[in-house]
Amino acid sequence: MNEVILIYAVTQVQLLKAIWGPTHTHDTHYLRIVVGRLRQKLGSDPTEQRYIETEPGVGYRFVGDTEGPQC
Repeated sequence: MNEVILIYAVTQVQLLKAIWGPTHTHDTHYLRIVVGRLRQKLGSDPTEQRYIETEPGVGYRFVGDTEGPQC
């Protein structure tokens, strides 16, 4: 049985500052695009939010399991 790990939510502002710097804290559209592309590359269905979960009004959270990818 895989144990699910829920990491604390990271706010949009925290991510924007970390990626593009403090002058881009209002560019949430860019962040949504990047998160969407990450989900595509991870093979995650946007309706399931398998790896990156949207926390409405807050930001995003990584959701993973302890088993890792199945080969």
